Amino acid sequence: MGSFTLSREPLRSRPVLEGTLFKPSDDGTDEVQELAEQVERLQRKLRAVMHSSSLDPETVRAAISHTRLVCLPAGYRLAEVDDPPPALDDLVEHDGATYTVWRLGPSSFPDDPRRCAILMPVSE
Repeated sequence: MGSFTLSREPLRSRPVLEGTLFKPSDDGTDEVQELAEQVERLQRKLRAVMHSSSLDPETVRAAISHTRLVCLPAGYRLAEVDDPPPALDDLVEHDGATYTVWRLGPSSFPDDPRRCAILMPVSE
């Protein structure tokens, strides 16, 4: 099994690009906010991949996605999420509701290397 090191240039200021991406929209849409969230999501994925010890597909999948066991008043729901696993005690949004990450464990799916975030509703 081989491993690879990906080097990345230090972050530098890019005022023209930032001005283009983050300028207010003239037509009132949330396109800029949506793009900013997409960029942040991709940066989180890249950071997760860069901190992996190897780049085999299962390790990459486990670093950039996770499963969720959502505790609901009527029962439980399993979900697959295309984001790196959250940290313990993080607040996350799922289907329009806010939850806290109560515990992290192995995925409920067989032979799945991803982590599972167990979410509890946040009491108002």
